[in-house]
Amino acid sequence: MRSMTRVRIYCDQGDHAGHTPLATAIVQLLWREHASGVTVVNAVEGFGASRVFHSARLVDTGANAPVVVEWLETPERFDAIWPQLEPLVRHAVVTVESVDMLSGPHHPLRRLSPDATVVEVMRTDVITVPASAPLRDVVALMRARDRRFVPVVDGEELVGVITNNDLVARGGLAVRLDLLDAAGAGGDAIEVADGSAADVMTADPVHTTPSAPLTEAARLMLDLRLKRLPVIDGGRLVGLVSRLDLLRTVADVVPDQGAATAAHGGRTAGEVAVAAVPVVHPDTPVADVVDAVVSTRLNRAVVVDERSRVLGVVSDAEVLRRVGGEQHGILDRLMRRGGNGHVLRGRTASDLMVGPVTTVPRDLPLRDAIARMLRDNLKLLPVVDEQGRLAGMIDRADALRAAFEQSPPPRA
Repeated sequence: MRSMTRVRIYCDQGDHAGHTPLATAIVQLLWREHASGVTVVNAVEGFGASRVFHSARLVDTGANAPVVVEWLETPERFDAIWPQLEPLVRHAVVTVESVDMLSGPHHPLRRLSPDATVVEVMRTDVITVPASAPLRDVVALMRARDRRFVPVVDGEELVGVITNNDLVARGGLAVRLDLLDAAGAGGDAIEVADGSAADVMTADPVHTTPSAPLTEAARLMLDLRLKRLPVIDGGRLVGLVSRLDLLRTVADVVPDQGAATAAHGGRTAGEVAVAAVPVVHPDTPVADVVDAVVSTRLNRAVVVDERSRVLGVVSDAEVLRRVGGEQHGILDRLMRRGGNGHVLRGRTASDLMVGPVTTVPRDLPLRDAIARMLRDNLKLLPVVDEQGRLAGMIDRADALRAAFEQSPPPRA
């Protein structure tokens, strides 16, 4: 038995999102977000708080019949998807409840051909900004829509992209977007440079095309350490493909015969895991914890006990959330700007960690390990041996490299 989140959205056949029926727009968005399952129920009749009676009976063929959209999702994926759906359904009645799933398929049954291309997995609902957009508006949009990457366009032509790094390097932000909330920065308190999107964007960004093989897109991401690629067709921006989109082709898709990747070919989590893991112990002082967290691009450290069993994970965001920022010099250290920061007496890794955390055995098939990462929205997956001791870790880049059969470069 597994705990799931069930969402019910009550609307009418006459409700629209733009020119699209609202129920259809909801299903399309949840499909693009790789939701677990959605059902649309056309109801016979009913009424709501307005006391307007809606019916679909034959004698009322012109009536505005009620519709119920039911969405079943893992709690972790619900938390990730809901911010994208909420603006679409803010005028509908929405309920949410926790339910127990007694049975169900382990993987969605979606097929991927051996020569699958970017167009089969890319997202077309891309949030963009014009080059002339004020930078403060760009930051507000990216925070409101939980985006770390936004294409900059001139009409339909891609002229650049804005990333977390661009905003810190040229946009005046003291920390990355994902750390603003943890640092307690409100909208009015955020310092942003004057200027427009064009002033901070990365011009002429690396991109791909709808017809490009998935392996080619994966190779670009891995070689250039990118997480997302704009998709261009005839000079127009038509979509966006991310590392997560590619990983879902491993975890969520049943491949046609002959389309097996390394992940489908029998590799295990232990074979892919990287042994060099930033590790701290429960009694490690905060200053040393921060040093471990920033020692790799993952911005995370694993907390283990005296037997090397995993107790939890410390992230840069959790350090800021629980310790604070500027007053302790921690913020500069987390952003790799130096900063000495006095040691907080009595504060240790046990005060900062989140646990227990998801771990996987090293003999788990890689496909299942990737599915676990996606299900729990993990950036770091500890791998343990038969005694439960830390044996290594897998991050999303490791998983993508293994799934698309690339040799790993040296880890930073």
